[in-house]
Amino acid sequence: MKTITLNFQSPSKLNESKEVTKAEKHLWVHAEFLGLDNGILELDTKIWEIICPEKNVSEPLNKWMVDEENYIMKLQSEEIEGNFKPLDYTFAISMLGQLLPASRLIEYLQVLQELYNITPDSSDDSNK
Repeated sequence: MKTITLNFQSPSKLNESKEVTKAEKHLWVHAEFLGLDNGILELDTKIWEIICPEKNVSEPLNKWMVDEENYIMKLQSEEIEGNFKPLDYTFAISMLGQLLPASRLIEYLQVLQELYNITPDSSDDSNK
């Protein structure tokens, strides 16, 4: 198992940036551990799942929800209050783009397309 600690800037914060600067990274934790020193989330790059070792949970990216203001995540099935939204395709691309080297870009984009059921548009609009 190859894991990477989820230490990246919120995609919405990146979008708000008015100038190009090095993004300040933040550790993402499971929502139950907000304000504590544990519950840090990791990404298993072999099976492409987010893991919380303290909770003994591991689920695919599309099963998680994010609260970008507080840098926390929870599973969709968990009843935890907060300003959560689904960890969608766009968020996943931004997250992985900050965590993984560019040389793995094609590999993780293929995984995300399968995970989020994204199919390339086979129609060619340039001839219309």
